[in-house]
Amino acid sequence: HRCVPLADGTSTHFKAQDLFLKSWQDQGLTVLTLQGTTDAAHEAAAYAQALAALPQTEEGLPAFDLMLVGMGTDGHVGSVSPGPPAVTAT
Repeated sequence: HRCVPLADGTSTHFKAQDLFLKSWQDQGLTVLTLQGTTDAAHEAAAYAQALAALPQTEEGLPAFDLMLVGMGTDGHVGSVSPGPPAVTAT
């Protein structure tokens, strides 16, 4: 994920806020988002902490009712961009 403020017009959060996130939050639903800082390490740690607070599956993984992952115009899904060797490493 690009570390940009949540109010940045290029952020996925900014685009989704008016479309559905605000409505979901107003209904009391739990919406996990990044905090909107430019500190990637801080964002990763804060998100890991938020994930750890969720109910877990039998395998000990966070349980989600719904998970939205964006897709970029270059074909990247989430933050995994096509092309780098790490994408195809097994």
